[in-house]
Amino acid sequence: MSTRNFNVLTIAGNIAAEPEIKSVTTRSGKETQVAEVTIYAEQPTRDESFRIRLSIWEGSSTWSVLPYLKTDSLITAIGPMGFSPYITSTDNSPRGRANGSGSHRAQHRE
Repeated sequence: MSTRNFNVLTIAGNIAAEPEIKSVTTRSGKETQVAEVTIYAEQPTRDESFRIRLSIWEGSSTWSVLPYLKTDSLITAIGPMGFSPYITSTDNSPRGRANGSGSHRAQHRE
């Protein structure tokens, strides 16, 4: 039995700010770019929202839609999700961070 699709995240929300594009060095030493996008999504059962930070890597299918991702645009993002635990440097307490891997798809909706 395959677990390939068990950790797929689908979320719709509004873009909080213009994407921030950064140059990074991958583990293999290759220089590439990554765009960081924060979206706000409403919780369907509450009158609250939460934010999700997306990483869009250069060369992914989503990279081509970056010019269309503007503040307050409504998008749907779909991609695999993981969890990266880490220890804080201030008080050595465990923390966690959800992250995606692989390619992400984003749909821009007006």
